[in-house]
Amino acid sequence: MKSPLLMLCCLLHVAFAQVSDNFADGNFSINPTWIGDDSLFQVNTSLQLQSKGSSAKDISLATAVVVETEMEWQCCMRFNLSPSTSNFCRYYLLSDVPNCKGNVNGYYVQLGGVTGNTDSITLYKQKGNSRTRIIAGRASTVSKNNNTVRLKILRNTLGNWQLFSDTTGGHNFILEGTGKDTEFWNVGFTGIFVRYTASNAQNYFVDDVYAGPKIVDVTPPRVDSVVVISATQLKIVFSEAVEQNSALTAKHYTINNGIGIPVSVDIETGKNNSTIIELNDALSNQTYELIVSGIADLNGNTLNNQRFPFSYNMFVPQENDIVISEFFPDPTPAIGLPEKEFVELYNRSNKIINLNGWTISDGSTTAVLGNYVLAPDSFVMVSSAANVPDFAPFGAVARVISLPSLNNAADQIILKDPTGKIIHQVNYDLSWYVDLSKRDGGYSIEMNNPNQLCLGKLNFAASDDGSGGTPGRQNSRWNIYPDTSLPDVLGVFTLDAQAIAIVFTEQMDSFSLVNASVLLPGYTILNKTIHPTKDTLVIRFSSMFAANQMLSVSVSMARDCSGNRMNVVTKTFQYFVPQPAHQFDVLINEWLADPDPPVILPNAEFIELHNTSNKFISLKGWTLSDANSTAKLPAYILQPDSFLVITTVANAGKFTLPNCIGVSGFPSLGNDGDALTLADDFGRVIHYVEFTSNAYKDNVKKNGGWSLELVDAQNPCGGDYNLMASIHPHGGTPGYVNSSRKINRDKVAPLLIKTYPISNNRLQLIFSEQMDSTSLLNIKYYASNSLASPSQIRLFGPDYRKVELMYTDSFISNYVYRILVDSFVDCARNRIVNNIGDFGLPVLPDSGDIAINEILFDPKVGGTDYVEIINRTDKFLDLKNVWIANADDQNQIKEYYAIDSTGWLLFPNTYAVITDDANALKMQYFTPNTKQLIQTKMPTYSNDEGRCVLLNKDGKRFDQFDYTDRMHYPLLDNKDGVCLERIDFNRPTDDASNWTSASSTSGYGTPTYQNSQYAKAFNTNNIISIHPAVFSPDGDGYNDHLTFSYSLPSSAYTANLYIFNAAGVLVKQLLLNEILGTSGVFGWDGITDKGEKAAMGIYLYYFEAFNLKGDVIKAKSTLVVGAKLD
Repeated sequence: MKSPLLMLCCLLHVAFAQVSDNFADGNFSINPTWIGDDSLFQVNTSLQLQSKGSSAKDISLATAVVVETEMEWQCCMRFNLSPSTSNFCRYYLLSDVPNCKGNVNGYYVQLGGVTGNTDSITLYKQKGNSRTRIIAGRASTVSKNNNTVRLKILRNTLGNWQLFSDTTGGHNFILEGTGKDTEFWNVGFTGIFVRYTASNAQNYFVDDVYAGPKIVDVTPPRVDSVVVISATQLKIVFSEAVEQNSALTAKHYTINNGIGIPVSVDIETGKNNSTIIELNDALSNQTYELIVSGIADLNGNTLNNQRFPFSYNMFVPQENDIVISEFFPDPTPAIGLPEKEFVELYNRSNKIINLNGWTISDGSTTAVLGNYVLAPDSFVMVSSAANVPDFAPFGAVARVISLPSLNNAADQIILKDPTGKIIHQVNYDLSWYVDLSKRDGGYSIEMNNPNQLCLGKLNFAASDDGSGGTPGRQNSRWNIYPDTSLPDVLGVFTLDAQAIAIVFTEQMDSFSLVNASVLLPGYTILNKTIHPTKDTLVIRFSSMFAANQMLSVSVSMARDCSGNRMNVVTKTFQYFVPQPAHQFDVLINEWLADPDPPVILPNAEFIELHNTSNKFISLKGWTLSDANSTAKLPAYILQPDSFLVITTVANAGKFTLPNCIGVSGFPSLGNDGDALTLADDFGRVIHYVEFTSNAYKDNVKKNGGWSLELVDAQNPCGGDYNLMASIHPHGGTPGYVNSSRKINRDKVAPLLIKTYPISNNRLQLIFSEQMDSTSLLNIKYYASNSLASPSQIRLFGPDYRKVELMYTDSFISNYVYRILVDSFVDCARNRIVNNIGDFGLPVLPDSGDIAINEILFDPKVGGTDYVEIINRTDKFLDLKNVWIANADDQNQIKEYYAIDSTGWLLFPNTYAVITDDANALKMQYFTPNTKQLIQTKMPTYSNDEGRCVLLNKDGKRFDQFDYTDRMHYPLLDNKDGVCLERIDFNRPTDDASNWTSASSTSGYGTPTYQNSQYAKAFNTNNIISIHPAVFSPDGDGYNDHLTFSYSLPSSAYTANLYIFNAAGVLVKQLLLNEILGTSGVFGWDGITDKGEKAAMGIYLYYFEAFNLKGDVIKAKSTLVVGAKLD
């Protein structure tokens, strides 16, 4: 960044005692002497002044300056951050004191320091602690993550200011603005001010400081380079900004060898130091000389008769002439590069190649390059137009409107010429970094050797450069040793009766591969197809192979992508006539749902199939699917006890396996769970497997990089129980025997868990696990107390857990039916024995039919919330349109979920428990009626207070419970895992005295059965009565609450109720001016007004009620508080 111009000026104007410091002497203590926070600055190895603090701070340095009537200031500043109000810098042009951090009289230029991304370069006057803006610069000039700015400021004798900048750090200055101010004229210091946070304490750099008389430019411009854009277009780059009229004059340019004067000249868009000239005649492949004369710079210095030689040598590009030599998919956190993505291209040919019309794409978007000529053995960065200023200091940049966003974990990058021909392609994942510590961001992925392209991913690694990458220059591991290894054949595999696949040890040259010599005696080749990975040749012959015979095929004349020609290789193969597959002959044996971060395996999802039979099975036309996508498998013969790894077409090349294929439509596997179905060409389910993240049985491995393996092939429907994370150090065993293989049989018989009438003659049965479809079709296994055998049976794959029975006769309302199922088997051949299911024709619930009966909102560790509801009627209720919800402080519904959208039958006076984890619930509470557990998604219920709502899809609320943890038994030490139970489901839900903690003897919860604190209200003819006569508020579930029942002659009475101990002391005021109806109930939990449990003994209660007519009713009696005796 050292400026020869500034050093020259230093010699010319030394007599004026100006400031000129480029820190080339390695210090800032002499020549000139800078004073201030000298301990917080340093001159670094690049001979730049650099901040070196460690904590958030304002710092400054200043040096004396002699002020002239006409002044010029220059300074180059770099800061590796996006400025903010906490991170910015100032160049103090003039200050009356050396401490630029306090009250100052003078002028400064501020770079950034505002909220948002509009950071600009602005000139201010400072008077004490007040500031006035003189020049407002262009918006967003320094809002990048890496800013290098060279400033030039001029002031004349009239006080007119001009502010210039070059945001690339060069000398092509652009005017930011002008202004006028004369208040401070002869003040004696110039300096630097920096404000930074701790993380940016060393991210500010200063260089080439000049303050003194205006620099007079007497040097004419010169031609720095001639860039061939096309055969009729050249770009002329000058050493500085040029005067427009002279630069646009065509006769100022002449080319020899018959080309002459250009047809037209234009200034390059956004530049002031380069022109584009259009030629009348096209260039040919030879050397030319450009003669330039009469072009002036902005100060009137004129270039005269400069001769500049250049060559034109344009060729049609071939595959790999230009390669993707470096790319930056994850720039965060920044190490030393801009926090923006780029792709670097390298011209490895001896040709000059124009990139106009070329494209760079990933799997979803494409960017088109404009005119850019890439010379032999040279690099260019490609990035979005908005990022070009960030990367310009690092080298040449070819801009595109928007570079495809590169995925951090895995993606493909494809470079094509204007005809659509693929010139180079990479399909990367996290394993390409090699150094796992660098894959979290900030480091680019670099090519090691442009002559070893056949190595594929092995030719790439994370950059070793200290900045995180080498954009625009040779890569950190760069070498050009040639590839001399000969390719070989890895294996030959039969695809069907007429086709084989020949798999090579490395990527091959496409042209030589399709023209390779392949000899199979007695057979004629019909066609050849190259797999997209370029390491596999598929050959189809005109006749079928002889069955069960060993055949020999010879391959020769093929070259790898480096041009090495293979020797003659002979391999044998055998074709076996495929046989029909039955269910479970082929299993989904292993899969990698979450490959990120990778262990050793490629960062790519895969599914492995295993032929467990003794048959040769053709997979042609088979499908592999999940709920969202389906892949159709190609022709492939899967031999007995063999494996096939399946992945996407793009990822197939990442697996160095002969038994790996890429398919279109490969299911994207859910990290937290999925359901996979393998079906044959007739659509028959061969294997179905469901899994959740619990299948890993390892909290570390479930976070990515480890496959799930089938443990026991004899238990193909075991789900999570028969799965576990691979224990192989590579993270999985694709193509090989599972590392976790062992005996893990299913010995549990299936259960009938749900019986539901979906109409008046159709009945749905749900079983607890996957069933054998053949056994489910046996009509005699279904028996009923009042129904004939079903007329039709409908099965639902792929898991066959659901069956629909159709009957000729219709079901009768208000009648309980019972069906018995027997002798069905699951897919492990375990037999169901005499399971029964009761049902009746249901109706939809109405107001008051269902009630919230129990709730757990603060579960124990490892537990889950649940809500118990009760059918308070003698009707069968269908919950298919009932939703469970919560509500906010304004009682507006927030989260709501269907209890069971497929339908759920709630019997009269029975319970249903709603939870999101039935297994966790059963682990922590006694649940005698597991068929009454409904597992579904649940709203969030706060541990302190909240609202639980039952409603239908139209918003009609059946019941609502506004709970708080203060409803718990007050003397309860720990409320975690303690349910709130409703004492009487016929009393109002909003009666706080109708709720209390579940008893300790019940385990603090009674899901699916009667509440431990249930106490039914009783009728009374007295004004007020109590029940029971003796109660013991000890939380054991027996007579823990006292219930008061009252009966008044009319409504609108206001009541009070007091409870006194045997000494006549008031211990509890239970009612205080409460308005009562004609009858009702309320309760006492035995807690006094002091928050203490009432002592054992006899108490007196006194009840009084009055109305507006003056009628008064009084009653008193005794009650007894009991307790257990030790």
